[in-house]
Amino acid sequence: MAKTMYSIQMDFQRAKNQAERLEGIARDISRLADNNLAGCMRDISANWKSGNASLYVSKGQTVAEHLRSVAAGLNQTAATIRTIAQNTYNAEKRAIELAKARKYK
Repeated sequence: MAKTMYSIQMDFQRAKNQAERLEGIARDISRLADNNLAGCMRDISANWKSGNASLYVSKGQTVAEHLRSVAAGLNQTAATIRTIAQNTYNAEKRAIELAKARKYK
């Protein structure tokens, strides 16, 4: 079944919406790593005075770095989705234009 221009535009918009959702999740994860987790680690460091406290805070910092890495990966995935969606949109739009311009004998 041939795609219509409407269905092509809807697919393109759906892909852009999914990329936007991924970017929102990435922002939330970054915020958790930069604000919530970092604040917790500061509070722990300020209030827990033992040899294990520094090990615990160090592990917390490692988790925060991992979360930032996940957020960066999600942003990269969103960018890839946008690129593929744009390329697909352009190709499908061009195919419809060519089909309309085709002359049959």
